[in-house]
Amino acid sequence: MITPKLLVRRRIKENAGFQWKALRQAVDWTVALYIVIPALFFAGLQYYTWISSPPDWFAFIPFPLCAFVLFLYVCSGKLRFFLENADQLILLQHPHWIRELRRTGLIYSLTKQFLLTALIMALLAPFLIRIYSVNVPFVVWLGIFTFLSKWNLQLIQKWLDSKYPGLRNLWLHIVWFVISCAVYISVSYWLLPIQPLALLISLVLVLTGQILWRSKVGDLRTIQQDIKSDYEAKMLLAGFILAYSVPARPKSSRKRPFLFRSSNRLFKKRNSVNGLAEAGIKLFFRNRSSVMLYIQLVSVCSFAMLTLPDPMKWVLWLAAAFLLASMVKLAAKETRSGPLLGMFPWKDGVIREAARKSVGLAVIPGFAVISAVMGAALFSWWGALLLLPVGGMFAYWAAGVLTMFEK
Repeated sequence: MITPKLLVRRRIKENAGFQWKALRQAVDWTVALYIVIPALFFAGLQYYTWISSPPDWFAFIPFPLCAFVLFLYVCSGKLRFFLENADQLILLQHPHWIRELRRTGLIYSLTKQFLLTALIMALLAPFLIRIYSVNVPFVVWLGIFTFLSKWNLQLIQKWLDSKYPGLRNLWLHIVWFVISCAVYISVSYWLLPIQPLALLISLVLVLTGQILWRSKVGDLRTIQQDIKSDYEAKMLLAGFILAYSVPARPKSSRKRPFLFRSSNRLFKKRNSVNGLAEAGIKLFFRNRSSVMLYIQLVSVCSFAMLTLPDPMKWVLWLAAAFLLASMVKLAAKETRSGPLLGMFPWKDGVIREAARKSVGLAVIPGFAVISAVMGAALFSWWGALLLLPVGGMFAYWAAGVLTMFEK
């Protein structure tokens, strides 16, 4: 007789087989022999070299930046419940099966995250001890705090998704990301070195994690949302492989887009260049995934401007302009390949000029924020005012360079 635990075990095996087949589609024996294995070998050799004699530039990496990278890991990944659409016919009549499936799925997810966190901390431990002169207990407490934060944060994100759908969910996630990031970095830097406080914080996170666990296991209203989340997690690797092997059409915009809802004209002068550029800007900012990636990239670069040494700030400032422009350019290229815009026979130079204008104008707001943060970090408030227009002009120029050869 099948039980919820046996069902989850069977689906875990099926999921492992599915991921292995998807991975083999991208990594055959020739790729593994000539690329993957040599890359792993040289990565291990480089890791050993860095442990033996850390390079001088490691001293310029502040601990808050390292903690921020760990926080990005905390925000990554998804919980798995191994639910499927067909389950609704039976599970809704047997609520105890839903609870048991969720409980077993959470145990599987947290076990996998615990092992991954332990591996990451084991790899980082030699650098943390040598560069920041911390002791082994601090590294252990940092690993425990990272794992418990990941546990709580993912369950809280599930709760936010179920309570606040739509645009409000996006803004709540942004606010929650900023607050959680500040708390994680502050606790890691100031409180974890004090072992009694580290123990108290861990106990509090275990208690809140248990409360969130029970709330999620007993919530029968979000089964459809969990099924969708499970499917997205299952297809993540396969979708990544297909994205780089099969040309995909751009996703359709939402019925109520995040920005430009009224579809007013952005340019007074009407011509082919302005029309194509306006379509590219609107379609980019109406796509939730594009907006989220844009905000995350701006947030990471802005935070780095507050922590990196002054010379590295200028290097990152130059790189950030081209990085943002590249991301927007890729999204704009997918938009132009869509069925609507692809119907028109554009004249020579129209696509290149429209790409330069749309990418440049889309990059300016985010890069202006990065420039203002760097200016304030280097020269106080007047530096922020000075670098705002300079950053805007440089971002537009960087977009022009990257779209110079568009056809």
